Amino acid sequence: MSKQKKSVELQQVMAVFALLALAVQLFWALSASWSGSDYYDFGWLVPLACAILFWLRWSEWKGEGEKLTSLETGVLAFCLVALIPLRLSESMDPLWRLPLWIHAVVSLSAFHLILILVSGKATSWSCLPATLFCLVAVPLPSLVENPLVDTLTAIVIDSGQSLLLLSGQMVERLGQLLLTKTLPLDIADGCSGIRSFQSSAAAALFLGEVCRGSFWQRVSLLLVSLSLAVGGNVLRIYMLGKIGNEQTAEAVEAAHDPLGFLVLLIVYGGVSVAAWMIHRRRARVVRRRVHAK
Repeated sequence: MSKQKKSVELQQVMAVFALLALAVQLFWALSASWSGSDYYDFGWLVPLACAILFWLRWSEWKGEGEKLTSLETGVLAFCLVALIPLRLSESMDPLWRLPLWIHAVVSLSAFHLILILVSGKATSWSCLPATLFCLVAVPLPSLVENPLVDTLTAIVIDSGQSLLLLSGQMVERLGQLLLTKTLPLDIADGCSGIRSFQSSAAAALFLGEVCRGSFWQRVSLLLVSLSLAVGGNVLRIYMLGKIGNEQTAEAVEAAHDPLGFLVLLIVYGGVSVAAWMIHRRRARVVRRRVHAK
C-alpha cells in the first residue's frame, strides 16, 4: 500500500472521528434541555434515531471523499472555532435557547463539510434529511413555543368542555380550570397536548424519512400527529371530567396518568399506521414501475 493511500485513509478515519465528536458534543449540549423540560424528554431517543437515519442514507450513497474548496475550508474553520464561545455561553445557562439553535446550525454545517471529505458532496446532500432530524430535539424558541402551548390549551379546553356538556356532564370553565362536582381540573401544559404533539411530530418525521415519503406525505403525517395529539387530550379531559362528576377526587388522581399513557399509545399507534399506509402505497408504485418496464 502506497504512503499516499495510507495518508488518505488516515485522513478519512480522522474525519469520521470528527463527525462523531461533533454529534456527541451537540447532543451533550442539548441533554440539559431534555432533563429540564417535560416537553423534550423524548430527546434522549433522538441520537439513536439520527444514527439510524444517517446510516440508512449513508449506506445508499457512500462515495469517495472530495477536497474542500477554499471557501468551504474557511467556513469549516469558522464553525469549529465558533463552537468554543457557544459552549462557554451554554455552560453559564444551559437552557438558553438561542445559543442552542446557533450551536445546532453551526454543528450541522461543520458536520456536512467534514462529510464531504469522507464521502463526497452527493453523500452529504443525501444525508441532509437525516441530520436535520436532530433539530426536533432542540427546544423551540419561546416566541414560538408559548403561543403554541396557549393555542393548544385553548383548543383542548374548549373542545373538552363542549364534549362534556353535550354528554350531559355539568362543568364550568374558569381560565385553565374545568370545575367538576368533586374537584377542579387544571388543564395545564401537561394536558394541553403540547407534550404529545412534540414527541409525535418527531415520530412522524422519523417514520416519514424511514418510509422515504414525499414532501406532502410527510406533511400529512405531521397533520395526523397534531390531530391525534389534540384529539387524544380532548378525550383525556372528557374522561377525567366524567370521573370528576361521578366519582371521587381520588379516582380522578388515579386515572390521570393511565389516561395520559393511553393518549400516547393512541398518538404513536395512529402515526405508525399512517406511516405503514404510506409505505404500502410507495411499494405499490415501485412495483407498477418495475412491471411497466
